[in-house]
Amino acid sequence: FRIRLLPSGKAEASKARVRNETKLEKQRSWKKNVSWKFFPPIDRYFSNS
Repeated sequence: FRIRLLPSGKAEASKARVRNETKLEKQRSWKKNVSWKFFPPIDRYFSNS
């Protein structure tokens, strides 16, 4: 309902911004996963021992 009140340009801009943020979040999580695979946290070794 609130989006309908806004001009279409503003609604599109907010949609694009959300899409961009999700893309950045995916990249960040991918980098995090890669770092976990290749450089596991040190506390993991301590917890195993």
